[in-house]
Amino acid sequence: MAINEIEPDKRFCPRILIFDKQSDDRFLLTHYLRYCEFEVYEECVAENFIKKITDIQPHLVVLSESLSPVDGYELCAMLRKQTTLDGIFIILLLEDDLEYSQTRAKLAGANDTVTRPKLSDKSYSYHQIAKFVHTHLLNKPNKSA
Repeated sequence: MAINEIEPDKRFCPRILIFDKQSDDRFLLTHYLRYCEFEVYEECVAENFIKKITDIQPHLVVLSESLSPVDGYELCAMLRKQTTLDGIFIILLLEDDLEYSQTRAKLAGANDTVTRPKLSDKSYSYHQIAKFVHTHLLNKPNKSA
Protein backbone atom coordinates (compact mmCIF):
# COMPACT_ATOMS: atom_id res chain seq x y z
CA MET A 1 0.00 0.00 0.00
CA ALA A 2 1.48 3.36 -1.02
CA ILE A 3 1.48 6.41 1.22
CA ASN A 4 -1.09 8.17 -0.95
CA GLU A 5 -3.47 5.21 -0.49
CA ILE A 6 -3.66 5.91 3.27
CA GLU A 7 -6.08 8.79 3.16
CA PRO A 8 -7.99 9.58 6.35
CA ASP A 9 -11.71 10.03 6.18
CA LYS A 10 -12.20 13.82 6.07
CA ARG A 11 -14.98 13.62 8.70
CA PHE A 12 -12.74 11.92 11.24
CA CYS A 13 -9.11 12.68 12.01
CA PRO A 14 -7.61 10.32 14.59
CA ARG A 15 -5.66 11.87 17.43
CA ILE A 16 -2.34 10.11 17.95
CA LEU A 17 -0.02 10.55 20.92
CA ILE A 18 3.59 9.52 20.36
CA PHE A 19 5.35 8.82 23.62
CA ASP A 20 9.06 8.31 22.99
CA LYS A 21 12.24 9.58 24.65
CA GLN A 22 14.23 9.38 21.39
CA SER A 23 13.69 12.85 19.98
CA ASP A 24 14.86 12.04 16.43
CA ASP A 25 12.49 9.09 16.07
CA ARG A 26 9.65 11.04 17.70
CA PHE A 27 10.24 13.95 15.31
CA LEU A 28 10.32 11.73 12.20
CA LEU A 29 7.26 9.70 13.19
CA THR A 30 5.31 12.84 14.12
CA HIS A 31 6.02 14.47 10.77
CA TYR A 32 5.32 11.29 8.80
CA LEU A 33 1.91 10.84 10.45
CA ARG A 34 1.09 14.54 10.01
CA TYR A 35 1.95 14.11 6.34
CA CYS A 36 -0.68 11.35 6.34
CA GLU A 37 -3.06 14.02 7.71
CA PHE A 38 -3.44 12.66 11.24
CA GLU A 39 -3.63 14.89 14.31
CA VAL A 40 -0.39 14.09 16.15
CA TYR A 41 0.89 15.02 19.62
CA GLU A 42 4.17 14.07 21.24
CA GLU A 43 5.48 13.57 24.76
CA CYS A 44 8.68 12.27 26.32
CA VAL A 45 8.22 12.72 30.08
CA ALA A 46 6.75 9.69 31.86
CA GLU A 47 5.33 11.80 34.68
CA ASN A 48 3.05 13.56 32.14
CA PHE A 49 1.69 10.34 30.63
CA ILE A 50 -1.81 10.01 32.15
CA LYS A 51 -2.42 13.78 32.23
CA LYS A 52 -1.46 14.13 28.57
CA ILE A 53 -3.75 11.24 27.59
CA THR A 54 -6.61 12.66 29.65
CA ASP A 55 -6.16 16.10 28.07
CA ILE A 56 -5.82 14.92 24.46
CA GLN A 57 -8.11 11.85 24.51
CA PRO A 58 -6.12 10.17 21.73
CA HIS A 59 -7.49 7.35 19.63
CA LEU A 60 -4.02 5.80 19.41
CA VAL A 61 -0.92 5.89 21.61
CA VAL A 62 2.43 4.91 20.12
CA LEU A 63 4.44 4.02 23.19
CA SER A 64 8.17 3.32 23.28
CA GLU A 65 9.23 0.31 25.29
CA SER A 66 12.41 2.09 26.43
CA LEU A 67 11.30 4.90 28.68
CA SER A 68 12.48 5.85 32.15
CA PRO A 69 11.92 5.79 35.04
CA VAL A 70 8.86 3.72 34.04
CA ASP A 71 9.12 1.58 30.90
CA GLY A 72 6.57 1.36 28.11
CA TYR A 73 5.20 -1.97 29.31
CA GLU A 74 4.36 -0.49 32.72
CA LEU A 75 2.77 2.61 31.17
CA CYS A 76 0.73 0.40 28.84
CA ALA A 77 -0.54 -1.68 31.77
CA MET A 78 -1.24 1.51 33.75
CA LEU A 79 -3.28 2.90 30.86
CA ARG A 80 -5.29 -0.33 30.56
CA LYS A 81 -6.22 -0.08 34.26
CA GLN A 82 -7.77 3.38 33.72
CA THR A 83 -11.41 2.49 33.02
CA THR A 84 -12.15 6.04 31.89
CA LEU A 85 -9.67 5.61 29.04
CA ASP A 86 -11.10 2.43 27.51
CA GLY A 87 -10.96 2.08 23.77
CA ILE A 88 -7.56 3.66 23.19
CA PHE A 89 -5.45 1.63 20.80
CA ILE A 90 -1.84 1.14 21.88
CA ILE A 91 1.11 0.28 19.67
CA LEU A 92 4.25 -0.55 21.60
CA LEU A 93 7.42 0.46 19.75
CA LEU A 94 9.89 -2.33 20.55
CA GLU A 95 13.69 -2.24 20.45
CA ASP A 96 13.84 -5.81 19.09
CA ASP A 97 11.55 -8.31 17.40
CA LEU A 98 11.99 -11.08 19.95
CA GLU A 99 8.92 -13.17 20.74
CA TYR A 100 9.48 -12.42 24.45
CA SER A 101 9.11 -8.66 23.87
CA GLN A 102 6.02 -9.11 21.72
CA THR A 103 4.39 -11.41 24.28
CA ARG A 104 5.23 -9.01 27.10
CA ALA A 105 3.64 -6.17 25.10
CA LYS A 106 0.44 -8.15 24.54
CA LEU A 107 0.26 -9.09 28.22
CA ALA A 108 0.65 -5.41 29.15
CA GLY A 109 -2.36 -4.62 26.94
CA ALA A 110 -0.86 -3.42 23.65
CA ASN A 111 -3.04 -3.88 20.56
CA ASP A 112 -0.01 -4.25 18.33
CA THR A 113 3.77 -3.93 18.22
CA VAL A 114 6.21 -2.40 15.76
CA THR A 115 9.95 -2.93 15.97
CA ARG A 116 11.87 0.35 16.24
CA PRO A 117 13.30 0.88 12.80
CA LYS A 118 16.97 0.94 11.96
CA LEU A 119 18.10 4.06 10.15
CA SER A 120 17.56 2.56 6.68
CA ASP A 121 14.10 1.16 7.51
CA LYS A 122 12.42 4.11 9.26
CA SER A 123 9.89 4.86 6.52
CA TYR A 124 8.76 1.22 6.42
CA SER A 125 8.04 1.02 10.16
CA TYR A 126 6.29 4.39 10.15
CA HIS A 127 4.20 3.21 7.24
CA GLN A 128 3.19 0.17 9.36
CA ILE A 129 1.89 2.54 12.04
CA ALA A 130 -0.02 4.64 9.49
CA LYS A 131 -1.49 1.45 8.05
CA PHE A 132 -2.60 0.38 11.55
CA VAL A 133 -4.38 3.73 11.98
CA HIS A 134 -6.06 3.32 8.62
CA THR A 135 -7.16 -0.26 9.31
CA HIS A 136 -8.21 -0.03 12.95
CA LEU A 137 -9.38 3.55 13.40
CA LEU A 138 -10.61 4.83 10.07
CA ASN A 139 -12.62 1.73 9.13
CA LYS A 140 -14.82 1.69 12.24
CA PRO A 141 -18.56 2.03 11.48
CA ASN A 142 -19.39 4.32 14.42
CA LYS A 143 -16.55 6.79 14.67
CA SER A 144 -16.55 9.34 17.43
CA ALA A 145 -14.26 12.33 17.47
